[in-house]
Amino acid sequence: MSDKPFRILGIQQIAIGGLDKQRLRTLWVDIFGLVLFLLPMSIIIMRLSWPVFVNAYQTGEVSVNAGGLIRWPARLMVPVGFFLLTLQGISELIKRIAFLMGRIPNPLEKHENAAIEQLHVDEEAAK
Repeated sequence: MSDKPFRILGIQQIAIGGLDKQRLRTLWVDIFGLVLFLLPMSIIIMRLSWPVFVNAYQTGEVSVNAGGLIRWPARLMVPVGFFLLTLQGISELIKRIAFLMGRIPNPLEKHENAAIEQLHVDEEAAK
């Protein structure tokens, strides 16, 4: 028996030792959601908000309220925030794919003890 939770056969996957496919289904829904929705939308919003920031920065846009605070730092937060969201989405995608390949434990399972994760890292390092 393989130490991998699933055996990959082309596009199909066969659960090894699993009684139900709910865990596998959840992972595939996560992967498709990340690839089809989160990553494209965050990249689109990031690209569309960048010219708004550049325009505010170049023109020195200020608030009309008394004191006239500059607005470009607030406008910069939108593309930076979506850039960080894109990085997190890529990280989550890598974790899901690594689990399907049998390289890491299930990222969706909650472990009571962090030492369990460290034991897995130690086992992989020993191989």
